[in-house]
Amino acid sequence: MQEAAFKYQFRNFEIDACTKELRKNDIRLKIHGQPLDVLLMLLERTGEVVTREEIRQKLWPRDTFVDFEHGINTAIKKLRQALCDSAYKPKYIETLPRVGYRFVAEVFRVPTGKLMVVVLPFENLSGDASQEYFSDGLTEQTITDLSSIASGRMGVIARTSAMIYKGTRKSIVDICRELDVQYALEGSVRRDGSRIRISVQLICANDQTHLWAQNFDRELVDVLTVQEELGRAIAEHVRVKLAPQKRAQAACAAPLNFDSYDAYLRGRYYLNRLTPPNTQRAIEFFTQATQIDPRCAVAYGALAESYVVLPITGDAPSGEAIAKAKGAARQALAIDPNLAEAHTAIGFAQFWHDWDWTGSEVSYRRAIALNANYSWARYRYAHLLSNTGRHEEAMVQNEIAHKLDPFSLIINTMCGQFRYQAGQFSQALAPLTKCIELDPPDFWVAHLNLSKVHAAMGNYPEALAEARRAEAFCDGGSTEPLSLIGHALAVLGRRAEAEVILEELFARAVKRYVPPYNIALIYQGLEEHELALEWLERAYRDRDVHMVFLNVEPKWEPLRSHPQFMTVLQRCGLAHRTVAAPHQLSA
Repeated sequence: MQEAAFKYQFRNFEIDACTKELRKNDIRLKIHGQPLDVLLMLLERTGEVVTREEIRQKLWPRDTFVDFEHGINTAIKKLRQALCDSAYKPKYIETLPRVGYRFVAEVFRVPTGKLMVVVLPFENLSGDASQEYFSDGLTEQTITDLSSIASGRMGVIARTSAMIYKGTRKSIVDICRELDVQYALEGSVRRDGSRIRISVQLICANDQTHLWAQNFDRELVDVLTVQEELGRAIAEHVRVKLAPQKRAQAACAAPLNFDSYDAYLRGRYYLNRLTPPNTQRAIEFFTQATQIDPRCAVAYGALAESYVVLPITGDAPSGEAIAKAKGAARQALAIDPNLAEAHTAIGFAQFWHDWDWTGSEVSYRRAIALNANYSWARYRYAHLLSNTGRHEEAMVQNEIAHKLDPFSLIINTMCGQFRYQAGQFSQALAPLTKCIELDPPDFWVAHLNLSKVHAAMGNYPEALAEARRAEAFCDGGSTEPLSLIGHALAVLGRRAEAEVILEELFARAVKRYVPPYNIALIYQGLEEHELALEWLERAYRDRDVHMVFLNVEPKWEPLRSHPQFMTVLQRCGLAHRTVAAPHQLSA
Protein backbone atom coordinates (compact mmCIF):
# COMPACT_ATOMS: atom_id res chain seq x y z
CA MET A 1 0.00 0.00 0.00
CA GLN A 2 1.38 3.38 -0.96
CA GLU A 3 1.78 6.15 1.54
CA ALA A 4 -1.05 8.67 1.66
CA ALA A 5 -0.89 11.65 -0.68
CA PHE A 6 -1.04 15.14 0.73
CA LYS A 7 -1.65 18.81 0.05
CA TYR A 8 0.27 21.86 1.18
CA GLN A 9 -1.97 24.65 2.50
CA PHE A 10 -0.91 28.24 3.16
CA ARG A 11 -3.37 31.05 3.78
CA ASN A 12 -6.09 30.63 1.12
CA PHE A 13 -3.86 28.62 -1.27
CA GLU A 14 -3.32 24.89 -1.56
CA ILE A 15 -1.31 22.66 -3.89
CA ASP A 16 -1.77 18.94 -4.33
CA ALA A 17 1.64 17.27 -4.23
CA CYS A 18 0.49 14.51 -6.61
CA THR A 19 -1.52 16.39 -9.23
CA LYS A 20 0.52 19.60 -8.86
CA GLU A 21 -2.63 21.71 -9.03
CA LEU A 22 -2.42 25.10 -7.34
CA ARG A 23 -5.74 26.45 -6.07
CA LYS A 24 -6.85 29.68 -4.43
CA ASN A 25 -10.14 29.54 -2.52
CA ASP A 26 -10.71 26.20 -4.27
CA ILE A 27 -10.36 27.80 -7.73
CA ARG A 28 -7.61 26.28 -9.87
CA LEU A 29 -4.96 28.74 -11.05
CA LYS A 30 -3.58 28.64 -14.59
CA ILE A 31 0.01 27.80 -13.76
CA HIS A 32 1.86 24.57 -14.44
CA GLY A 33 5.21 22.95 -15.13
CA GLN A 34 8.49 24.12 -13.64
CA PRO A 35 7.07 26.99 -11.52
CA LEU A 36 5.00 24.44 -9.59
CA ASP A 37 8.01 22.11 -9.29
CA VAL A 38 9.97 24.99 -7.75
CA LEU A 39 7.08 25.78 -5.39
CA LEU A 40 6.92 22.17 -4.17
CA MET A 41 10.67 22.20 -3.50
CA LEU A 42 10.27 25.33 -1.39
CA LEU A 43 7.25 23.97 0.45
CA GLU A 44 9.04 20.71 1.28
CA ARG A 45 11.61 22.78 3.16
CA THR A 46 9.48 25.64 4.48
CA GLY A 47 11.59 28.15 6.38
CA GLU A 48 14.85 26.77 4.95
CA VAL A 49 16.99 28.18 2.18
CA VAL A 50 16.77 26.21 -1.08
CA THR A 51 19.77 27.17 -3.20
CA ARG A 52 19.62 27.93 -6.89
CA GLU A 53 22.10 25.10 -7.44
CA GLU A 54 19.79 22.60 -5.71
CA ILE A 55 16.93 23.73 -7.93
CA ARG A 56 19.12 23.42 -11.02
CA GLN A 57 20.23 19.89 -10.11
CA LYS A 58 16.65 18.69 -9.63
CA LEU A 59 14.87 20.48 -12.46
CA TRP A 60 17.60 21.33 -15.00
CA PRO A 61 20.12 18.44 -15.13
CA ARG A 62 23.54 19.21 -16.60
CA ASP A 63 22.74 17.32 -19.82
CA THR A 64 19.76 19.63 -20.41
CA PHE A 65 20.71 22.41 -22.82
CA VAL A 66 18.71 25.37 -21.51
CA ASP A 67 19.45 28.76 -20.05
CA PHE A 68 19.08 27.79 -16.40
CA GLU A 69 19.42 31.34 -15.04
CA HIS A 70 16.64 32.59 -17.28
CA GLY A 71 14.51 29.51 -16.55
CA ILE A 72 14.57 29.82 -12.76
CA ASN A 73 14.05 33.59 -12.84
CA THR A 74 11.01 33.06 -15.06
CA ALA A 75 9.66 30.33 -12.79
CA ILE A 76 9.96 32.51 -9.67
CA LYS A 77 8.37 35.46 -11.49
CA LYS A 78 5.37 33.35 -12.55
CA LEU A 79 5.00 32.00 -9.03
CA ARG A 80 4.96 35.47 -7.53
CA GLN A 81 2.36 36.58 -10.06
CA ALA A 82 0.13 33.61 -9.20
CA LEU A 83 0.52 34.22 -5.45
CA CYS A 84 0.20 38.03 -5.74
CA ASP A 85 3.57 38.21 -4.00
CA SER A 86 6.26 40.88 -4.04
CA ALA A 87 10.02 40.44 -4.28
CA TYR A 88 10.50 43.55 -2.14
CA LYS A 89 7.98 42.75 0.62
CA PRO A 90 7.53 38.99 0.27
CA LYS A 91 4.59 37.24 1.95
CA TYR A 92 5.58 33.86 0.52
CA ILE A 93 8.88 33.64 -1.37
CA GLU A 94 11.92 35.44 -0.03
CA THR A 95 14.96 35.93 -2.28
CA LEU A 96 18.45 35.59 -0.89
CA PRO A 97 20.55 37.32 -3.56
CA ARG A 98 22.92 35.01 -5.42
CA VAL A 99 22.08 32.19 -2.96
CA GLY A 100 18.52 30.95 -3.37
CA TYR A 101 14.99 31.23 -2.01
CA ARG A 102 13.02 30.58 1.14
CA PHE A 103 9.28 30.05 1.66
CA VAL A 104 8.34 32.24 4.63
CA ALA A 105 4.55 31.82 5.05
CA GLU A 106 2.95 29.37 7.46
CA VAL A 107 2.39 26.01 5.77
CA PHE A 108 0.29 23.01 6.70
CA ARG A 109 0.81 19.57 5.22
CA VAL A 110 -2.62 17.91 5.03
CA PRO A 111 -2.95 14.27 3.95
CA THR A 112 -5.46 13.37 1.24
CA GLY A 113 -6.84 9.91 0.81
CA LYS A 114 -5.68 9.38 4.38
CA LEU A 115 -6.29 6.02 6.01
CA MET A 116 -9.04 6.53 8.57
CA VAL A 117 -9.69 4.34 11.61
CA VAL A 118 -12.43 4.39 14.25
CA VAL A 119 -11.88 2.85 17.67
CA LEU A 120 -15.36 1.77 18.74
CA PRO A 121 -16.24 1.97 22.46
CA PHE A 122 -14.80 -0.99 24.32
CA GLU A 123 -17.62 -3.11 25.72
CA ASN A 124 -17.62 -3.56 29.50
CA LEU A 125 -18.03 -7.29 30.17
CA SER A 126 -17.21 -7.08 33.88
CA GLY A 127 -20.86 -7.30 34.94
CA ASP A 128 -20.36 -4.20 37.05
CA ALA A 129 -21.83 -0.91 35.82
CA SER A 130 -19.48 1.03 38.11
CA GLN A 131 -16.59 -0.14 35.90
CA GLU A 132 -18.03 1.63 32.87
CA TYR A 133 -15.60 4.50 33.39
CA PHE A 134 -12.71 2.06 32.97
CA SER A 135 -13.83 0.72 29.58
CA ASP A 136 -14.60 4.28 28.44
CA GLY A 137 -11.20 5.45 29.63
CA LEU A 138 -9.44 2.60 27.87
CA THR A 139 -11.29 3.55 24.66
CA GLU A 140 -10.13 7.14 25.00
CA GLN A 141 -6.52 6.24 25.80
CA THR A 142 -6.36 3.84 22.84
CA ILE A 143 -7.66 6.61 20.56
CA THR A 144 -5.04 8.98 21.97
CA ASP A 145 -2.21 6.50 21.47
CA LEU A 146 -3.28 5.64 17.93
CA SER A 147 -3.73 9.30 17.03
CA SER A 148 -0.15 10.17 17.94
CA ILE A 149 1.58 7.11 16.49
CA ALA A 150 1.50 8.19 12.85
CA SER A 151 -0.64 11.30 12.88
CA GLY A 152 0.59 12.51 9.51
CA ARG A 153 -0.46 9.33 7.72
CA MET A 154 -3.38 7.83 9.61
CA GLY A 155 -6.51 9.61 10.78
CA VAL A 156 -8.28 8.46 13.92
CA ILE A 157 -11.86 9.44 14.71
CA ALA A 158 -11.98 11.39 17.97
CA ARG A 159 -13.53 10.07 21.15
CA THR A 160 -16.61 12.32 21.00
CA SER A 161 -17.74 10.85 17.68
CA ALA A 162 -16.62 7.30 18.47
CA MET A 163 -18.61 7.22 21.72
CA ILE A 164 -21.82 7.96 19.80
CA TYR A 165 -21.79 4.26 18.91
CA LYS A 166 -21.65 2.99 22.49
CA GLY A 167 -24.24 0.24 22.80
CA THR A 168 -25.29 0.61 19.15
CA ARG A 169 -26.73 -2.22 17.08
CA LYS A 170 -25.52 -0.69 13.83
CA SER A 171 -23.30 -2.83 11.65
CA ILE A 172 -19.61 -2.13 11.15
CA VAL A 173 -20.35 -1.32 7.50
CA ASP A 174 -22.95 1.30 8.44
CA ILE A 175 -20.74 2.87 11.08
CA CYS A 176 -17.76 3.10 8.76
CA ARG A 177 -19.93 4.59 6.03
CA GLU A 178 -21.30 7.25 8.38
CA LEU A 179 -17.80 8.19 9.56
CA ASP A 180 -16.14 7.77 6.13
CA VAL A 181 -13.47 5.42 7.49
CA GLN A 182 -11.87 2.28 6.08
CA TYR A 183 -11.09 0.38 9.29
CA ALA A 184 -12.76 -0.21 12.64
CA LEU A 185 -11.28 -1.55 15.85
CA GLU A 186 -13.80 -3.12 18.18
CA GLY A 187 -13.07 -4.70 21.51
CA SER A 188 -14.17 -5.64 24.99
CA VAL A 189 -12.77 -5.39 28.49
CA ARG A 190 -13.30 -7.85 31.30
CA ARG A 191 -11.95 -6.71 34.66
CA ASP A 192 -11.54 -9.19 37.50
CA GLY A 193 -9.86 -7.74 40.55
CA SER A 194 -6.36 -6.72 39.59
CA ARG A 195 -6.43 -8.47 36.20
CA ILE A 196 -7.99 -7.51 32.89
CA ARG A 197 -8.60 -9.24 29.58
CA ILE A 198 -8.78 -7.01 26.52
CA SER A 199 -10.09 -8.62 23.31
CA VAL A 200 -9.74 -6.67 20.07
CA GLN A 201 -10.20 -7.18 16.36
CA LEU A 202 -9.41 -4.95 13.41
CA ILE A 203 -11.99 -5.03 10.62
CA CYS A 204 -11.80 -3.76 7.05
CA ALA A 205 -15.06 -2.00 6.21
CA ASN A 206 -15.08 -2.85 2.50
CA ASP A 207 -15.46 -6.60 2.86
CA GLN A 208 -15.74 -7.00 6.66
CA THR A 209 -12.50 -8.99 6.66
CA HIS A 210 -11.01 -9.53 10.12
CA LEU A 211 -7.46 -8.41 9.52
CA TRP A 212 -6.26 -9.09 13.03
CA ALA A 213 -7.58 -10.29 16.37
CA GLN A 214 -5.90 -10.83 19.70
CA ASN A 215 -6.52 -11.20 23.44
CA PHE A 216 -4.40 -9.40 26.01
CA ASP A 217 -4.36 -10.77 29.56
CA ARG A 218 -2.56 -8.41 31.90
CA GLU A 219 -2.21 -7.18 35.41
CA LEU A 220 -3.74 -3.72 35.63
CA VAL A 221 -0.35 -2.16 36.31
CA ASP A 222 0.50 -3.12 32.72
CA VAL A 223 -2.47 -1.41 31.08
CA LEU A 224 -0.43 1.32 29.39
CA THR A 225 1.88 -1.24 27.86
CA VAL A 226 -1.18 -3.04 26.48
CA GLN A 227 -2.39 0.16 24.83
CA GLU A 228 1.02 0.73 23.27
CA GLU A 229 1.00 -2.83 21.91
CA LEU A 230 -2.46 -2.23 20.45
CA GLY A 231 -1.39 0.94 18.73
CA ARG A 232 1.69 -0.60 17.17
CA ALA A 233 -0.14 -3.74 16.05
CA ILE A 234 -2.96 -1.82 14.40
CA ALA A 235 -0.55 0.52 12.66
CA GLU A 236 1.40 -2.47 11.36
CA HIS A 237 -1.68 -4.22 10.04
CA VAL A 238 -2.89 -1.19 8.10
CA ARG A 239 0.66 -0.88 6.78
CA VAL A 240 1.40 2.51 8.17
CA LYS A 241 4.95 3.02 9.31
CA LEU A 242 5.44 4.23 12.83
CA ALA A 243 7.22 7.54 13.22
CA PRO A 244 10.75 6.68 14.45
CA GLN A 245 10.72 9.40 17.10
CA LYS A 246 7.47 8.01 18.48
CA ARG A 247 9.05 4.60 18.90
CA ALA A 248 11.90 6.16 20.89
CA GLN A 249 9.49 8.03 23.12
CA ALA A 250 7.41 4.94 23.77
CA ALA A 251 10.45 2.83 24.50
CA CYS A 252 11.72 5.16 27.22
CA ALA A 253 8.36 6.19 28.68
CA ALA A 254 8.17 5.61 32.43
CA PRO A 255 5.37 3.30 33.62
CA LEU A 256 2.55 5.01 35.52
CA ASN A 257 1.22 4.08 38.91
CA PHE A 258 -2.07 2.22 38.42
CA ASP A 259 -3.96 4.00 41.21
CA SER A 260 -2.94 7.32 39.69
CA TYR A 261 -4.05 6.20 36.24
CA ASP A 262 -7.32 4.90 37.68
CA ALA A 263 -8.05 8.36 39.16
CA TYR A 264 -7.11 9.95 35.83
CA LEU A 265 -9.67 7.78 33.98
CA ARG A 266 -12.37 8.73 36.49
CA GLY A 267 -11.53 12.40 35.92
CA ARG A 268 -11.82 12.00 32.16
CA TYR A 269 -15.26 10.46 32.63
CA TYR A 270 -16.46 13.71 34.26
CA LEU A 271 -14.51 16.20 32.12
CA ASN A 272 -16.07 14.89 28.91
CA ARG A 273 -19.50 16.00 30.17
CA LEU A 274 -18.46 19.69 29.82
CA THR A 275 -20.59 21.24 32.56
CA PRO A 276 -19.15 23.29 35.46
CA PRO A 277 -20.15 20.80 38.22
CA ASN A 278 -18.67 17.88 36.29
CA THR A 279 -15.55 19.89 35.52
CA GLN A 280 -15.05 20.54 39.24
CA ARG A 281 -15.46 16.82 39.91
CA ALA A 282 -12.90 16.06 37.20
CA ILE A 283 -10.44 18.49 38.80
CA GLU A 284 -10.74 16.55 42.07
CA PHE A 285 -9.83 13.26 40.38
CA PHE A 286 -6.98 14.72 38.33
CA THR A 287 -5.55 16.34 41.45
CA GLN A 288 -5.79 13.01 43.22
CA ALA A 289 -3.93 11.35 40.32
CA THR A 290 -1.05 13.84 40.56
CA GLN A 291 -0.85 13.40 44.33
CA ILE A 292 -0.57 9.63 43.98
CA ASP A 293 2.00 9.89 41.17
CA PRO A 294 3.66 13.31 40.72
CA ARG A 295 5.10 12.04 37.38
CA CYS A 296 1.66 11.48 35.78
CA ALA A 297 1.96 13.92 32.85
CA VAL A 298 -1.44 13.07 31.35
CA ALA A 299 -3.17 13.97 34.62
CA TYR A 300 -1.46 17.38 34.74
CA GLY A 301 -2.42 17.94 31.09
CA ALA A 302 -6.05 17.05 31.83
CA LEU A 303 -5.98 19.32 34.89
CA ALA A 304 -4.86 22.19 32.66
CA GLU A 305 -7.71 21.46 30.22
CA SER A 306 -10.19 21.51 33.11
CA TYR A 307 -9.08 24.84 34.56
CA VAL A 308 -8.87 26.59 31.22
CA VAL A 309 -12.54 26.04 30.34
CA LEU A 310 -13.97 27.29 33.66
CA PRO A 311 -14.05 31.02 32.74
CA ILE A 312 -15.67 30.23 29.38
CA THR A 313 -18.38 27.75 30.37
CA GLY A 314 -18.91 28.83 33.97
CA ASP A 315 -18.04 32.54 34.28
CA ALA A 316 -15.16 31.84 36.67
CA PRO A 317 -12.79 34.83 37.11
CA SER A 318 -10.12 34.27 34.48
CA GLY A 319 -7.00 35.22 36.44
CA GLU A 320 -7.00 32.46 39.04
CA ALA A 321 -8.31 29.73 36.73
CA ILE A 322 -5.86 30.50 33.92
CA ALA A 323 -2.92 30.69 36.33
CA LYS A 324 -3.80 27.20 37.58
CA ALA A 325 -4.20 25.95 34.01
CA LYS A 326 -0.79 27.26 32.99
CA GLY A 327 0.84 25.83 36.10
CA ALA A 328 -0.61 22.38 35.45
CA ALA A 329 0.34 22.51 31.75
CA ARG A 330 3.93 23.46 32.57
CA GLN A 331 4.17 20.59 35.04
CA ALA A 332 2.90 18.25 32.33
CA LEU A 333 5.46 19.51 29.82
CA ALA A 334 8.29 19.25 32.36
CA ILE A 335 7.50 15.54 32.51
CA ASP A 336 6.56 15.02 28.84
CA PRO A 337 7.53 17.89 26.47
CA ASN A 338 5.62 16.16 23.64
CA LEU A 339 2.17 16.13 25.23
CA ALA A 340 -0.08 17.81 22.64
CA GLU A 341 -2.89 18.35 25.16
CA ALA A 342 -0.64 20.47 27.39
CA HIS A 343 0.56 22.64 24.48
CA THR A 344 -3.08 23.11 23.45
CA ALA A 345 -4.10 24.14 26.97
CA ILE A 346 -1.34 26.76 27.04
CA GLY A 347 -2.43 28.05 23.62
CA PHE A 348 -6.00 28.26 24.91
CA ALA A 349 -4.89 30.30 27.93
CA GLN A 350 -2.75 32.60 25.77
CA PHE A 351 -5.76 33.20 23.51
CA TRP A 352 -8.56 33.77 26.03
CA HIS A 353 -6.65 35.45 28.85
CA ASP A 354 -3.26 36.78 27.71
CA TRP A 355 -4.42 38.01 24.29
CA ASP A 356 -1.02 36.83 23.12
CA TRP A 357 -2.07 36.00 19.58
CA THR A 358 1.43 35.09 18.35
CA GLY A 359 2.29 32.95 21.36
CA SER A 360 -1.05 31.16 21.14
CA GLU A 361 -0.46 30.30 17.50
CA VAL A 362 2.98 28.90 18.29
CA SER A 363 1.48 26.67 21.00
CA TYR A 364 -1.33 25.40 18.78
CA ARG A 365 0.97 24.67 15.87
CA ARG A 366 3.31 22.82 18.20
CA ALA A 367 0.40 20.68 19.43
CA ILE A 368 -0.69 19.91 15.85
CA ALA A 369 2.87 19.03 14.86
CA LEU A 370 2.98 16.55 17.74
CA ASN A 371 -0.45 15.08 17.02
CA ALA A 372 -2.16 16.10 13.79
CA ASN A 373 -5.18 13.99 14.81
CA TYR A 374 -5.92 16.00 17.94
CA SER A 375 -9.19 17.61 16.85
CA TRP A 376 -9.40 20.00 19.80
CA ALA A 377 -6.05 21.55 18.88
CA ARG A 378 -7.40 22.05 15.36
CA TYR A 379 -10.68 23.72 16.33
CA ARG A 380 -9.06 25.84 19.04
CA TYR A 381 -6.43 27.01 16.57
CA ALA A 382 -9.28 27.80 14.18
CA HIS A 383 -10.84 29.94 16.93
CA LEU A 384 -7.66 32.02 17.17
CA LEU A 385 -7.47 32.40 13.39
CA SER A 386 -11.11 33.45 13.10
CA ASN A 387 -11.04 35.94 15.96
CA THR A 388 -7.97 37.62 14.48
CA GLY A 389 -9.52 37.95 11.03
CA ARG A 390 -7.93 34.98 9.23
CA HIS A 391 -11.29 33.46 8.34
CA GLU A 392 -10.37 31.22 5.39
CA GLU A 393 -7.56 29.58 7.37
CA ALA A 394 -9.89 29.11 10.32
CA MET A 395 -12.42 27.25 8.21
CA VAL A 396 -9.72 24.96 6.79
CA GLN A 397 -8.55 24.01 10.27
CA ASN A 398 -12.07 23.48 11.58
CA GLU A 399 -12.95 21.32 8.57
CA ILE A 400 -10.02 19.04 9.43
CA ALA A 401 -11.27 18.93 13.03
CA HIS A 402 -14.75 18.07 11.76
CA LYS A 403 -13.39 15.22 9.64
CA LEU A 404 -11.72 13.77 12.73
CA ASP A 405 -14.69 14.38 15.02
CA PRO A 406 -17.87 14.64 12.89
CA PHE A 407 -20.34 14.32 15.79
CA SER A 408 -18.65 16.75 18.18
CA LEU A 409 -21.21 19.32 19.29
CA ILE A 410 -18.62 22.04 19.82
CA ILE A 411 -16.84 21.48 16.49
CA ASN A 412 -20.15 21.43 14.60
CA THR A 413 -21.12 24.64 16.38
CA MET A 414 -17.82 26.23 15.37
CA CYS A 415 -18.65 25.48 11.71
CA GLY A 416 -21.41 28.06 12.10
CA GLN A 417 -19.70 30.41 14.52
CA PHE A 418 -16.67 30.97 12.30
CA ARG A 419 -18.92 31.81 9.35
CA TYR A 420 -20.81 34.25 11.55
CA GLN A 421 -17.55 35.87 12.61
CA ALA A 422 -16.54 36.13 8.93
CA GLY A 423 -19.79 37.94 8.16
CA GLN A 424 -21.27 34.96 6.28
CA PHE A 425 -24.52 35.11 8.22
CA SER A 426 -26.80 33.13 5.92
CA GLN A 427 -24.16 30.41 5.56
CA ALA A 428 -23.86 30.13 9.33
CA LEU A 429 -27.47 29.03 9.81
CA ALA A 430 -27.22 25.55 8.25
CA PRO A 431 -24.37 24.09 10.37
CA LEU A 432 -25.87 25.53 13.57
CA THR A 433 -29.29 24.08 12.76
CA LYS A 434 -27.64 20.74 11.95
CA CYS A 435 -25.84 20.83 15.29
CA ILE A 436 -29.14 21.17 17.13
CA GLU A 437 -30.39 18.10 15.25
CA LEU A 438 -27.59 16.05 16.78
CA ASP A 439 -28.09 14.19 20.04
CA PRO A 440 -28.59 15.83 22.48
CA PRO A 441 -30.40 18.78 20.84
CA ASP A 442 -29.97 21.05 23.86
CA PHE A 443 -26.37 22.18 23.34
CA TRP A 444 -26.61 25.73 24.64
CA VAL A 445 -23.62 27.08 22.66
CA ALA A 446 -25.34 26.22 19.37
CA HIS A 447 -28.51 28.07 20.44
CA LEU A 448 -26.33 30.98 21.61
CA ASN A 449 -24.76 31.27 18.18
CA LEU A 450 -28.09 30.96 16.41
CA SER A 451 -29.26 33.93 18.49
CA LYS A 452 -26.23 35.92 17.31
CA VAL A 453 -26.80 35.03 13.66
CA HIS A 454 -30.49 35.95 13.75
CA ALA A 455 -29.63 39.27 15.41
CA ALA A 456 -27.03 40.04 12.74
CA MET A 457 -29.65 39.35 10.06
CA GLY A 458 -32.14 41.65 11.80
CA ASN A 459 -34.42 38.81 12.96
CA TYR A 460 -34.61 39.90 16.60
CA PRO A 461 -37.73 37.92 17.64
CA GLU A 462 -35.89 34.73 16.55
CA ALA A 463 -32.71 35.99 18.22
CA LEU A 464 -34.59 36.46 21.48
CA ALA A 465 -36.15 32.99 21.28
CA GLU A 466 -32.79 31.29 20.69
CA ALA A 467 -31.16 33.27 23.52
CA ARG A 468 -33.91 32.10 25.87
CA ARG A 469 -33.28 28.50 24.80
CA ALA A 470 -29.55 28.92 25.44
CA GLU A 471 -30.34 30.30 28.90
CA ALA A 472 -32.60 27.35 29.68
CA PHE A 473 -30.02 24.78 28.57
CA CYS A 474 -26.82 26.27 30.06
CA ASP A 475 -27.96 25.40 33.59
CA GLY A 476 -26.84 28.73 35.02
CA GLY A 477 -23.22 28.13 34.09
CA SER A 478 -22.83 31.22 31.91
CA THR A 479 -24.50 34.63 31.93
CA GLU A 480 -23.85 35.20 28.22
CA PRO A 481 -27.34 33.97 27.20
CA LEU A 482 -28.88 36.50 29.63
CA SER A 483 -26.74 39.18 28.01
CA LEU A 484 -28.11 38.32 24.57
CA ILE A 485 -31.66 38.27 25.93
CA GLY A 486 -31.16 41.76 27.35
CA HIS A 487 -29.62 43.05 24.12
CA ALA A 488 -32.44 41.62 21.97
CA LEU A 489 -35.11 43.10 24.26
CA ALA A 490 -33.40 46.49 24.09
CA VAL A 491 -33.23 46.47 20.28
CA LEU A 492 -36.88 45.41 20.09
CA GLY A 493 -37.79 48.51 22.11
CA ARG A 494 -38.72 46.56 25.23
CA ARG A 495 -36.51 48.74 27.40
CA ALA A 496 -38.12 47.98 30.77
CA GLU A 497 -37.64 44.24 30.25
CA ALA A 498 -34.01 44.78 29.18
CA GLU A 499 -33.41 46.75 32.38
CA VAL A 500 -34.89 43.87 34.40
CA ILE A 501 -32.22 41.60 32.85
CA LEU A 502 -29.58 44.15 33.86
CA GLU A 503 -30.86 44.10 37.44
CA GLU A 504 -30.73 40.30 37.38
CA LEU A 505 -27.07 40.41 36.37
CA PHE A 506 -26.28 42.98 39.07
CA ALA A 507 -27.99 40.76 41.64
CA ARG A 508 -25.99 37.73 40.53
CA ALA A 509 -22.79 39.77 40.71
CA VAL A 510 -23.31 40.15 44.47
CA LYS A 511 -22.95 36.38 44.90
CA ARG A 512 -20.64 35.41 42.02
CA TYR A 513 -18.53 36.83 39.22
CA VAL A 514 -20.40 38.24 36.23
CA PRO A 515 -18.23 39.13 33.20
CA PRO A 516 -18.42 42.91 32.60
CA TYR A 517 -18.55 42.31 28.83
CA ASN A 518 -22.02 40.77 29.23
CA ILE A 519 -23.30 43.88 31.00
CA ALA A 520 -21.65 46.18 28.44
CA LEU A 521 -23.51 44.40 25.62
CA ILE A 522 -26.92 45.17 27.13
CA TYR A 523 -26.01 48.83 27.56
CA GLN A 524 -24.96 48.84 23.92
CA GLY A 525 -28.39 47.51 22.95
CA LEU A 526 -29.97 50.27 25.02
CA GLU A 527 -27.77 52.77 23.10
CA GLU A 528 -26.23 53.94 26.37
CA HIS A 529 -22.82 54.05 24.75
CA GLU A 530 -20.89 55.72 27.54
CA LEU A 531 -22.00 53.06 30.04
CA ALA A 532 -21.21 50.34 27.51
CA LEU A 533 -17.68 51.73 27.12
CA GLU A 534 -17.30 52.01 30.90
CA TRP A 535 -18.13 48.33 31.32
CA LEU A 536 -15.80 47.38 28.48
CA GLU A 537 -13.03 49.16 30.38
CA ARG A 538 -13.86 46.99 33.39
CA ALA A 539 -13.83 43.92 31.16
CA TYR A 540 -10.37 44.87 29.95
CA ARG A 541 -9.10 45.31 33.51
CA ASP A 542 -10.60 41.95 34.51
CA ARG A 543 -9.11 40.15 31.53
CA ASP A 544 -12.67 39.11 30.69
CA VAL A 545 -12.37 36.19 28.25
CA HIS A 546 -15.21 37.59 26.10
CA MET A 547 -12.99 40.47 24.97
CA VAL A 548 -11.55 38.21 22.26
CA PHE A 549 -14.79 38.82 20.32
CA LEU A 550 -14.48 42.62 20.16
CA ASN A 551 -13.48 42.79 16.50
CA VAL A 552 -15.73 39.99 15.19
CA GLU A 553 -18.99 40.84 16.96
CA PRO A 554 -21.29 42.96 14.74
CA LYS A 555 -23.17 44.35 17.76
CA TRP A 556 -20.21 46.66 18.43
CA GLU A 557 -20.40 48.22 14.97
CA PRO A 558 -21.90 51.55 16.20
CA LEU A 559 -18.91 52.08 18.49
CA ARG A 560 -16.07 51.08 16.17
CA SER A 561 -15.10 54.67 15.35
CA HIS A 562 -15.35 55.85 18.98
CA PRO A 563 -11.86 56.77 20.30
CA GLN A 564 -12.41 54.97 23.61
CA PHE A 565 -13.50 51.76 21.84
CA MET A 566 -10.51 51.97 19.52
CA THR A 567 -8.23 52.39 22.53
CA VAL A 568 -9.64 49.27 24.20
CA LEU A 569 -9.26 47.36 20.94
CA GLN A 570 -5.64 48.47 20.71
CA ARG A 571 -4.91 47.44 24.31
CA CYS A 572 -6.21 43.97 23.51
CA GLY A 573 -3.85 43.77 20.53
CA LEU A 574 -6.73 43.58 18.05
CA ALA A 575 -6.62 47.03 16.47
CA HIS A 576 -4.45 45.98 13.53
CA ARG A 577 -6.06 42.58 12.95
CA THR A 578 -7.68 42.39 9.51
CA VAL A 579 -11.41 41.71 9.82
CA ALA A 580 -13.52 41.48 6.68
CA ALA A 581 -16.71 43.53 6.66
CA PRO A 582 -19.89 41.39 6.61
CA HIS A 583 -20.98 42.47 3.12
CA GLN A 584 -17.63 41.36 1.70
CA LEU A 585 -17.97 37.77 2.82
CA SER A 586 -21.69 37.07 2.90
CA ALA A 587 -23.07 34.62 0.38
